[in-house]
Formats: sequence, C-alpha cells, structure tokens
Amino acid sequence: MRRIAARAVQLCVVLFSSSLLFVPTSTSAANWLHPAFGAGGWVRQAVGMAEATGWGGTVQADGKVVVAGLIGRCGPSGFENVATVVRYLPDGSLDVDFGTGGIAHLDLPGSENVLVGVAETIDQKIVMAGKHFSGSGDDFLVVRLDPDGTLDASFGSGGYVILDAGGAEFALDVVAHPDGRISVVGDYESGANDDLLIARFVGDGGLDASFGGGAGYVITSLNTGPDEAYAATLQRDGKLVVAGHSEQDAFVARFLADGSLDTGFAGSGFSVNHFGGDDWLFGVAIQEDDKIVVAGTVFPGPGLAQAVVARYLNNGVLDSSFGSSGASLFSFGSSDRGLDVGIQSDGRIVVADAIGLSGWEQISAFRVLSNGTLDTAYGSGGIALPINDAITSTPASLGLLPDGDVVLMGTFTRPTSFSSGIVAVALDDTGAAQTAFAGDGVSTIYVREGTQDYGMDIALTPDQRVVTAVTTEIPSSCTVSLFRDMAVTRHLPDGSPDAGFGTDGVADLAVSGVRAQVEALALQPDGKILLAGSGRPAADMDFAIVRLLENGEPDPGFGTDGRVYVPVGSSDDYAMGIALQSDGKIVVAGTATGASHGDIGLVRVNANGTLDSTFGTGGVVTTDVGSGTNDSAADVVVQPDGRIVVGGSSGSA
Repeated sequence: MRRIAARAVQLCVVLFSSSLLFVPTSTSAANWLHPAFGAGGWVRQAVGMAEATGWGGTVQADGKVVVAGLIGRCGPSGFENVATVVRYLPDGSLDVDFGTGGIAHLDLPGSENVLVGVAETIDQKIVMAGKHFSGSGDDFLVVRLDPDGTLDASFGSGGYVILDAGGAEFALDVVAHPDGRISVVGDYESGANDDLLIARFVGDGGLDASFGGGAGYVITSLNTGPDEAYAATLQRDGKLVVAGHSEQDAFVARFLADGSLDTGFAGSGFSVNHFGGDDWLFGVAIQEDDKIVVAGTVFPGPGLAQAVVARYLNNGVLDSSFGSSGASLFSFGSSDRGLDVGIQSDGRIVVADAIGLSGWEQISAFRVLSNGTLDTAYGSGGIALPINDAITSTPASLGLLPDGDVVLMGTFTRPTSFSSGIVAVALDDTGAAQTAFAGDGVSTIYVREGTQDYGMDIALTPDQRVVTAVTTEIPSSCTVSLFRDMAVTRHLPDGSPDAGFGTDGVADLAVSGVRAQVEALALQPDGKILLAGSGRPAADMDFAIVRLLENGEPDPGFGTDGRVYVPVGSSDDYAMGIALQSDGKIVVAGTATGASHGDIGLVRVNANGTLDSTFGTGGVVTTDVGSGTNDSAADVVVQPDGRIVVGGSSGSA
C-alpha cells in the first residue's frame, strides 16, 4: 500500500556543522548550518493530520484518477472544511503537475463546500458538483478546474458557480456533455418533501436558457413523497438518465434536451420500482446496446442492507432477461451497500460495495454477468476485498482504467488512530489487487496540516538518520480544549523524509480518544525507538511509554500495541525523561502529582513493557524531595554501575 502524506510547514529540524562550539548572539546561525541537510541545513514539515474524506471520483481518459472530497482542519478562524481534490497517475503515485504535489485545496467562499460528483470534460478539465453552505442554507455548487488543478477563471465566478433555486439544494452528480455543457443533478428541499433538481450550464458557467423553459433548471416531483437524484449519465442521443430514491422505492428517469420528462420512457418519463425494502439507487451506466444498468441498496429491515443491481430496456421497462424479473440482490457480509456501477468492455458489470464485516464497512467490489448472476470467478467467490488493514473504508465512486481494470475511490480510516484519508484502490480483471498501481493496488492520502507541531527530542541512528519525537496539537480554537497526540519523524542524512519509516517518514501514534504528548526519546541498540511522555487513557494523565519497531510501527511485543500507561500519583502524572539499562529494562522519570503537590516519579519496566516488580513498589518509586514542595524530574540517566541519576527541580507547593 502506498500511503502519501501531504504536509504544510511545521516541525523544524536543523543540522549544524561539526565545527560549531558556540554561536555568539551577534553571529548569524546560517554560517554554521550544514548545507547538505535539507534546505541549507534545516527541514520543516507538518506532522499532525487533518481528517480527509473522499466523496467522489472519476478516471480520466488518460488513466489518471481524480478523487474529490474535503479535509477538516484547524484554520485561522477555527475548524473548517476545505474542498480538496487529489489526482493520481496511472501507477498510483500523486500527479505532481496537479495542484501542489498532486493535491489541490480550493479557495471557495462560505464556511463549508463539499464536492461529490466528478467528471472530465472534452478538453481535459475537471468539473465537480456538490453543495455550498454560507450560513443561510445549502446551494448547488459547481466547480471547474483547469488540467493543472487550478480554478478555471473562465467558468462562473473565478472557477465556480453557486445556484440557489429557492430552497435547500445539494448536487450529487455531474455529467460533462461532448459539446461542453454540464448537467448537474441532486436534491431540492422546500417544505415537507424533497424533489429532483436538475440544472444545465453552458461552457462559461451560465445557466443554459434552452433548458427548463429558459430558467436553466427544472424541479421535478415524481410522487407525493421525497424524491432524490443520486446518479446521472448521458445516452448517446443526448438524453439524460437519472437514478435515485422516490418515497420507499428506487426510480430511473429520463429527460429530454429541454429538461422535460421523456414520455417515451416507461410512459411517464420515469419508472419507480420496489426491489424488496427501502430502495435506493446510487449508480447508473449505459450498455453498448443502450440498456440501462443501475446499482444501489435495499434495506429490507432495521440493520439490514443488500446490494441491488437492475437492468432496464431503453424504453424504461425492467429487462426480464436479467436476474429475477430485471433485478438481482446480493449479500456477502452482515450488510452490503451498492454505491456505484461500471460496465466493462465485455459487458460484465462491476459494482462498488461497502461490505459490513465485524461491525465495520470495507471497500469491496463484485462482478455480475450479463444475465444478472454473480461472476464467482471474480475475487473470492465473486467478491473482491482489496484492503485488510483498515478499521473502515467506504467506496464513493467506481471508474474503469483504459485497460478495463477497476478503480474504487473513497475514504480509508486507519486502525490505530481512527484518522481518515482519501483512498484509491485498483483491481485487475480477476478482482485481485493491481500491483502496477501503488505496488499493492492501494494508495492512501493523509493530509498533514492544521495542527501545531512541537519537536521535543531528537536522536541519531548509527547510520546518521535523524529521529525526532513530536507532539502534535489541535488548538483550542478548534476543540473544547487542547488535544495532543504523539508522533515520530525520521529523516535521511540529507534531510529528506525516510520513506521506509511510518507514512512517508512520519509515524503517527494517535489513539482515538486518548490525549497524549511526548517529551523524550531514546534508541535501543536493535533500532527500536522508545518514547516517554504522558497520556490520558482514563480520567487522569499517566506516564506513557511507547516502543516502535525500526519501521515506525508500534512494537506488538511491548505492552498493548506498543504502549504502556502507568499511573504514578493520584492525579495527573507527566514523564519527562527516559533511559535504557544495559539489561534492556527501561527507566522513566517525571512528575507524580498527588492531592496537594508533585513528587519526583520513577518507573521501571521490563523489556516487554510489564512493570519491574523488583524496583520500588511494583515498579514505581515516588520521592518527596522538598517535604511538601512541588518536585519534578526533567531527565534521567543510568550509570555504568546501574545506579539511576535523576535531574529536576524542587519548589514551593
């Protein structure tokens, strides 16, 4: 799996020339910086992660993969959701000619902009649709980018158009016409029910006066209940096919070029069908013979979900030669949600599925033969599960590469910290991971920005790699209180991130719901990395000891998932220093806080992270140096004879 982290400027690591002994205040430090390290002797990088979510995507004609979504980060005015677009090359690496290093953050007005639908125009521009929120309600948002990822100044107001049709509007899919026009479909809410909203724009972003009786959009009600459009595609004759949800059923509708319903389709312009529960369609595609294939989800009861695939004749009638009376239901896990569909050149149908496994959803795909039966030769028994190291992953879109391989695009959540990234997954024709894409078929983007990052300690490996312990902090402007996490970076001797460590040189040690900060770092002779700090697994802060493998992964042979928390005093405890004994035992020193004051706290653990029962009381020693004053340890060393030396301070309580 390729995991890529986009980062802003935060952590600073500086390498000085070996001749530096003392720098007078009148002397420029630049005279002493080592020119072979980073940018003239220093490296800056962001470490803490923003939350990134992939909402939609497409595969361009040249095989590049575009995923749109948002990142949630801490900005100058507090928490903000920023519309973000990522583009991968066909090999799964980021396209450095797009945005900044393959990622484009879009400067759009309003407090929240979400992009869901993505399409490529005939001139290789990227058009996207979603919602814009400015504080007074949701509106249609349409954005067009130039091929390099910058906003297209020739479209709308500097690259975007906002449409307020008089209610609350949310665009959910977009279609690029061969003549440069753009159709956008979604949801319109005004009053008790939702209706379909379909808008068409000309090449400069203006509403198309030939659509909707001059308005450029139509609001269409199919039934007395709510109607919501989730997917759209164009037929070869230019008619627009739309699929979604109507009351408790699924619908497919077809619109003429003027925005009116095509009465040659199912007699009324739309077909509403019941497939076995509360039925939703999220994907639509057109076969070479003009039959219409849809995919979605059937909810037959509380907590139950099945994927559905159906096929319609071009006249809007369900194709009786497909599945059971035109539709097939599929169950592989505890739940299955069909979320998009594509048709391969041989007519086989591939569906993006969010499969429920062990209480979590995972990205998956299954393939259906032209008669509606499962292609059991695909993946394992018909289902392909490409990711096995996520807590949860959800596909938002499905695309086909020029060679017919499948790309799934969506969101990936890491198992250790619950932080999320944008993911693209490639599958070959058998349903196996396409190893030509990112090495194992999976490429994940983590966005590193919006935090304050503090380098707390540093060490050199025997081969001169630079290891830094970092505390990342989400400012209180974005949370109820400051929230901190641990991280470790490793740089090569030239200052570049060490790609063999963590994710592109950063090991993020955040644990969901646990506030933690690191103060000290030590390297074991075997290359493992020791960290000391504090963490709050329960009500109070405890000593936190972490051990990482040489590749930055938590050491499973140490404590629980590489972590040990030790309560030392009766209140908050803070570890400040760490040392390794010659026998492999680990000594940590800091402050143990009691009811009225702090004492020096000392902990020793065995090599596996268990408390050393031969040391103090169950592995813990507290010392009141100043008889009731606040005492704290700042660092600890172990003498060659095994004696432990602690340095710190003692002051008034």
